[in-house]
Amino acid sequence: MSRRISVHAVFAAAAVFGLSLAGRASAQEAITIDVGALSANVCFGQASCAVDDASLSTSSGTLAQKDRNGASGFGVSGNPAGNEIGIGETLTVEVENARKVAAIQFLFLYNGSEFGSGAEKASVTADEIVYTLAVRNDVDNAEADWSGPGTVTKCGATTSQGTGCFIVTNPFPDAVSRLDFSAATAGQPFAGGGSSASDYAIGSID
Repeated sequence: MSRRISVHAVFAAAAVFGLSLAGRASAQEAITIDVGALSANVCFGQASCAVDDASLSTSSGTLAQKDRNGASGFGVSGNPAGNEIGIGETLTVEVENARKVAAIQFLFLYNGSEFGSGAEKASVTADEIVYTLAVRNDVDNAEADWSGPGTVTKCGATTSQGTGCFIVTNPFPDAVSRLDFSAATAGQPFAGGGSSASDYAIGSID
């Protein structure tokens, strides 16, 4: 779709080097983990699978696709929100040799009162260091803050008609070998009651 094309256009140059194999003079071929790659490797409906040299697994349920408002991402089956990563669920991505991550696209993060959510928070543990992407609650169509060194770009509105899309470029200071995606307790919603439960999907990992 057009959004996915634009995202990859922005990061095409970065991805060539962003996933280079740490500790080697020559770069390893870059990879992108997204719905297309998971579909091509028959990952959906499986608790674990491989995409190139990356291994994906879930703590419960199976890898599943989530579509909303024209965007597609992946998460975990069995979530009340439907195929997203929620409280108590973990989606893990591992590589044998540490790689530099160029960008991560997060989808379906909202700040209330749409979908009964609060100001949602995605949590990523990179080699045992926890980082958080938190949607603000100052306006309905809000920005988000990343606790790590990366830069956050909004690629979809945090409204009921939007995709709640954010891209974090250069999210970690060093190459990593394991990423654990989970959800953190949501903050106070912009409007309405809102639930404390956060959930989201991964659009892509470059």
